[in-house]
Amino acid sequence: MRMGYHKRKGNQTLSFELTKAIQETVGKRQSILVLVKQRGLARFSMCAKCRSVLRCPNCQNALTEMKSGYYHCLNCSYRSGLFPSCPQCKEMQFTSFGAGTDAVLRELSKVTRAPFFCIDRDAQKHKKGFDDLVRELQGPAPLFVVSTYEAAESLPLEPFHLIAMIEPDQGLFYPDYMSEERLWRSLHRFGGKLATDGKLLVQTFEPESKHWTTWIHDSPVATAKSFLEERQALRYPPYFNFVQIECVPTEKETSEAVAERITLLFQPFKKDQIEMLPKYIPFSRNKNYHLLIRYPMKKTMHQSLLPFLNLLDPTVKITHNPVSLHG
Repeated sequence: MRMGYHKRKGNQTLSFELTKAIQETVGKRQSILVLVKQRGLARFSMCAKCRSVLRCPNCQNALTEMKSGYYHCLNCSYRSGLFPSCPQCKEMQFTSFGAGTDAVLRELSKVTRAPFFCIDRDAQKHKKGFDDLVRELQGPAPLFVVSTYEAAESLPLEPFHLIAMIEPDQGLFYPDYMSEERLWRSLHRFGGKLATDGKLLVQTFEPESKHWTTWIHDSPVATAKSFLEERQALRYPPYFNFVQIECVPTEKETSEAVAERITLLFQPFKKDQIEMLPKYIPFSRNKNYHLLIRYPMKKTMHQSLLPFLNLLDPTVKITHNPVSLHG
């Protein structure tokens, strides 16, 4: 597998290097797969005045700008009015960030006249349309496919000569313990869809990060060794267990007061490498404070923390070994 990575500049949809590679591959009448994180025009939109992210009023997920002009929630299917305003300052102008399938298709139509298929949740929604799509994908002409990562994994696609992954490292910028493993699996999964002489290109804002400068050039054994050493130094899984406590406010106490009370209650249990990290507000959809308890993997929940957890009132929410710190 030949692999390269290119920096995406500003709000540019396709890098110069990626555009050139696509045009060269089209000229050779070879197959191309362009992978995008989600459908729509952009990942999220921000108020031009107060810089607040435009979010769904139902579930607080970031709304996605659609080519129809509406803003759509990919989580609960909420759709805004045609002229939404910022809930914070009432401004009606928004700046969009990140690329969805619609934005990539729009950009590709400017750089090549080659016909392409778009595969996302909308294309897979109806069985008849899905069956027709599969038949078209198995035709004799060279394939040019634009797809979300999720959809591309489930389709019976032939090997490609060029696979372009648009920002596959987005998850690394969120506090998710499993994000590096997911990125690694994604690279190898789609690397397996390459033709013998195929090339995998990654477009990223962070080409200087270790995931491209180290992972690409080192052997899997060396990569795993470095990865685990870093995990051990940070006391992350698989060396430590975590217990996450969401401090839900009550009629008498704020979330912050609940967190402070639980912190004091924990003090007698702070021993043998069992520690509680400072309270924090997660990068998530609510504003409740969270507490994170960390203890070595060799210890068991019953020996170390069960007595303490039994002291907590039922209003708090307890998660053992959370996948992320989103909340």
